[in-house]
Amino acid sequence: MNWKTVRVHIQKGIPPQGMDLVKNSFVIMDVTHDGETRDDGKPYRDHPVRSLFIAYDMGEWDPEVLAAILSHDVLESSKSLGKPMTVLELETHVGTATACRTSWMTKKDHTTNSHVVYWSSLRCCRDHKTLKAKSYERLDNVSTFGKMKAKGKETREMRIKRKLDETVREFVPIVNWLLADLEIRAFKSEDARDKERILVKKIRHAFEQELAKYGRKFETNK
Repeated sequence: MNWKTVRVHIQKGIPPQGMDLVKNSFVIMDVTHDGETRDDGKPYRDHPVRSLFIAYDMGEWDPEVLAAILSHDVLESSKSLGKPMTVLELETHVGTATACRTSWMTKKDHTTNSHVVYWSSLRCCRDHKTLKAKSYERLDNVSTFGKMKAKGKETREMRIKRKLDETVREFVPIVNWLLADLEIRAFKSEDARDKERILVKKIRHAFEQELAKYGRKFETNK
């Protein structure tokens, strides 16, 4: 999918300067993931674009969130470049804020228990734009869990269950925090706060709908 197609989909509600940021993020994502595929054999770049569309169609028109969605994996997966991209290199393309958000969403290593450190660090960033971007990205992933294949010692069913468990365990607190944060965060107006509240509730509802397909609820026992 090229930028022209993406631009047509998100042409409403984003100012020119914001659109430039989203375009820059798309370009670096497109180059970084060139030739990469996901479990289903489809181009990897399709995933960030689908995540972008999920966010935009819900009413997420913040260009900083949209840019972070597109770039969320470029530091972790950049095989086409021959070497990992650094935060400083990414910053030259998309600016400091988007580069930092991308870094927060990047797994720093894949050693034992690294996922525990990753999720703890992500929650501790306390940046609503980062956490929304990650939520939209996970929503796309949940919609494709059914296409997973066995990997290593994990059967297909084991992988799906692990990812479903992770989604509930990690994203229920994230969405709850987003709802609590908007009650204390400064807004230009109460109307703006109400719009943000509606948006976060849409995210929660989308998780509920996707998880229901697997007979799961978007809630924890805590």
